[in-house]
Formats: sequence, C-alpha cells, structure tokens
Amino acid sequence: MLFLLISLLLLVVARSCAPSQGKTVTIGEATYVCVVVNYKSYMVAVPKADDYSRIAIAGSYNSTTTFGPGQPRSKCSVDNVYEYGADKSKGLCQYTTIHAESHGVKSLTKAYKIYEPAATVPLPSYVFPVMTLVIHVAKGLVNSLTWDDGCYFCDSLTNSADGANEVCQPNVFSEPNATDVTSTNTAANLTFPYTLEQLTAAKVDGYGQSCITYGEASTETNVNGENCALANGAECDLKMYIVWTGTDINGQYFQSAGLRFSRFQQFAISSLYTSARSLSLSVYDGASETATGAADTVKSRL
Repeated sequence: MLFLLISLLLLVVARSCAPSQGKTVTIGEATYVCVVVNYKSYMVAVPKADDYSRIAIAGSYNSTTTFGPGQPRSKCSVDNVYEYGADKSKGLCQYTTIHAESHGVKSLTKAYKIYEPAATVPLPSYVFPVMTLVIHVAKGLVNSLTWDDGCYFCDSLTNSADGANEVCQPNVFSEPNATDVTSTNTAANLTFPYTLEQLTAAKVDGYGQSCITYGEASTETNVNGENCALANGAECDLKMYIVWTGTDINGQYFQSAGLRFSRFQQFAISSLYTSARSLSLSVYDGASETATGAADTVKSRL
C-alpha cells in the first residue's frame, strides 16, 4: 500500500487539481488527487493509479484554521442544522467540509468535523476521521469520484448502515451554487447536510452514512471508549484511503477497489478499521495484510 503523509506545512492553495479533465490514467503511473477543505484549501497528493493509497493529514484534528469550521454561525437555521447522533440537542451547524477532486471531476462533500454554533474555541462534537474515495475510470478517463460510504466496524462488527446505531449517521452535504457565493455569503455558509431520507432516495452508496467518533466538545464516547480527547487528536486526524475501479487507457482492469472496507464487513476484521485511524504506517501493515487475505477469500467465492 502506498502511504502518503501530508503535513500542514505542505498545504497548497490552488483553484484546480492537475491534470485537467480529459487526461488519461494508466495503471502504475502517477496521477493527482486533491483534498479540498472548506471549498478553498487544496492539498495535492500524487498516488500511482491502482495503488491502494492512504493520505494521512497530520495535525488536522487540532487545526482550528485550515481545518476549522468553514463558517462560524451564531445560531442554526432549519436548513443547516445537523440533527443526528447523541449530541443533536446541542444544535450543531458549523462544519469542516471535505471533498476530493481528480482529473477535473469532483466528489460529493462530506463533513470531517461538526461543531456547536458560535463556539468560542471550535472544538468538534463529531469527527469522521476515516474516509475511502473510490475513483471510477472508463478506458483511462476518470468519470466519477464516490465515497465508500457505510458504517463498517463503527464500534462493533454487527453495525450496518441503517441509521439504527447512534454512531452510524448521514454524512453527505450539499454543493454550494457558485453563482451565489459572494464576499459575505461564503461557500461554507451555503452548504447544508442532506437527510437520510434524501440520501436513501438518491441511492447513495451506504446511504451516505459514516461512523461518528466523538470530539472534545462531547461527553460521549463510542462503545469501545473512543473520544478524540482521549487520543490526543492523532487518531482523529483525517485519513483518506484511495481505491480505483474500471479500466485504464490500455483496457486493463483496476484491482484496488477490492480492498475497500465494505468488502470485508462479512469477516471478523475489527483491527482493520481500528488501525485505519492510526497515523503510523507500521500499525496499518498488519491489518492491510489481513485485508489482502480476506480479499483473496472474497475472490475465491465469486
């Protein structure tokens, strides 16, 4: 697995992610994936196509600037409130948003951190530290970026993406209309969370849900005692896994999509998601080997 550790010192502010739309992708060759924070800060990673890659952004949990709330709000409106999880009564409506771009194609927007309105010190109540980006390619052309959404291994191996569990909640946000963005009406101010009903109707993968980890502003912990305050933030730093599916310019099929978490929900691999939250590559290696073994098992059953 290719490991890409991006620190905040490598932040690149840009308005596009090279190469441009129409450039082709070849298995084994370098390509570009951008992580976009709050619609304005771009970080560029250069993974090889079809390598199972991870972008780990050190310091992102404790960052109150680049990874802070995109739009401070004094109060929540009906449109932008996040009404899910154990802390919903606090009125959560400030967000650190994330989306990905590659070859001129953009993903849907997700929340990385969710806060109470007008917090003096922006400590999040909810954090979504692990995401998997699926890059869909047809004959070498990137045609869509999706998220491997779902609540795999949230706090037990029995969770499913059905909203019944408090830590399995919707996490897809609206895309702001560019023509509505002004100096006072920012992109972050125009975004709002989609409901589970909307995501279900749209047939978003895994209903657009993700595993909540509780942040420092919350007194809650997951079943296994997880709270970002207990982990000094490191395990709550953003980690994005990248997999590929489809065919490259030479008609070869990508294989890395077989390693995404959703493929292993039928196996007892609790260590996979737990170690996925670690910044350390060595910690992840063992789970990656387990996942590869499980992938071989999946293939033998198809």
